[in-house]
Amino acid sequence: MEKETFIGLTSKYANEAGSMSGLLNLTDQVAVVTGGAGSLGFLVANRLSEAGAAVVLTDFDEDAWRSSCRSPK
Repeated sequence: MEKETFIGLTSKYANEAGSMSGLLNLTDQVAVVTGGAGSLGFLVANRLSEAGAAVVLTDFDEDAWRSSCRSPK
């Protein structure tokens, strides 16, 4: 499965689940996401950010990491 297809499908289900802010409060917390430039890692980072965490992305793939280092939606 292509990365874009995977992101689209998982994003669809994540959006249907609703916001994390009502389930989990991570305000003033730091979350480190390894593999954060990958499809699943980036989606996890977005959800943690929604819950109020400051998110740090790490990844072995520097080019993918650089393209992922932007403010999550």
